[in-house]
Amino acid sequence: MEIKNQLENSLNNSSSNKIFDKIVDFLNIENVNYRVIEHEVVRSSQEESEKTGTNLSQGAKTLIMFGDGHPLMVVLSSIDKIEFKKLKKALHIKDLVMATPDQIKEVVGVEVGAVPPFGNLLNLPLYVDNHLAEKEIILGTGLFTKSIMMRYCDFEKVAKPMVGDYIIK
Repeated sequence: MEIKNQLENSLNNSSSNKIFDKIVDFLNIENVNYRVIEHEVVRSSQEESEKTGTNLSQGAKTLIMFGDGHPLMVVLSSIDKIEFKKLKKALHIKDLVMATPDQIKEVVGVEVGAVPPFGNLLNLPLYVDNHLAEKEIILGTGLFTKSIMMRYCDFEKVAKPMVGDYIIK
């Protein structure tokens, strides 16, 4: 039990807690309905789905990428995979690469698996695949032990992403 507590404390560092608090404050100010779901430590969309009792397709997978050397955020359903060619064409860029775990930590302040999909709060351009539009979605919060569930239409309203078709079909 002591090891589990140490793990949770290290995974939920102060930077991650600040991001979580910023998200919650933002959602409250924007007056949207959401629900915080507390759960055991999760490091993947599959684990999050199992621990929260949601469908895997409801999970919003958040990727940090670099387009022509500039960081950007892409959000898609947990069951989908990014189509680099489509995204490059839509963004009018030539070079597109996934960020490394160290780059993600540097750009967002959290570890892989806990990146929240609020580019507007992290000063990153936000692109959301149009196939994510489930009725309710489950979002990362910067913490491995908390997720947020909210309606997709509310997420789109407050996050203000550029929506398009960015996945492999």
